[in-house]
Amino acid sequence: MNSSQKRELAKEANRIQEAVTHSSQAQFEQAKIWQHTHKALGIPSVLLAGVAGVGGASKTIGVLAAGVIALLAGSLTALQTFLELPKKIESASSAGNAYLSIQQDSRIFENLDVSNLTYEDARTALDEIVKRQQDTNAIAPVPSKTARKRAKTNIDGGAQDYEVDK
Repeated sequence: MNSSQKRELAKEANRIQEAVTHSSQAQFEQAKIWQHTHKALGIPSVLLAGVAGVGGASKTIGVLAAGVIALLAGSLTALQTFLELPKKIESASSAGNAYLSIQQDSRIFENLDVSNLTYEDARTALDEIVKRQQDTNAIAPVPSKTARKRAKTNIDGGAQDYEVDK
């Protein structure tokens, strides 16, 4: 394999690293958004249910007020169930971890392997990394604009930088 071919394979591996770096950070940021949403709905739901139960039983609040509070608590719980937040958190976290794995493997390929492989072996190795990226792209949830923006801020702030590379 000539040096031009090696350079092109290394550049492609670097492009993959860049893409999956952004993808992993966006997935982790999306998972954080879903976690906050889960808590924002869950904590008030639990507290309102407790207030309705205790207030209604002790007659410190009226039956109507206890009923309204219980309905509100139930509505928050129903919304949380409808949104399937734990599933969304797990899905985004798993996708983020899959992208990190691809990032590491493409970095190792670029920095260590490509120079020691024949062109055919290097193409095969790179093709496997590309296939993993495409497979992950196909199943990863689409992150929100907010998650993508936070991811870019994290990356620009050095969240993916290693001390050894400085």
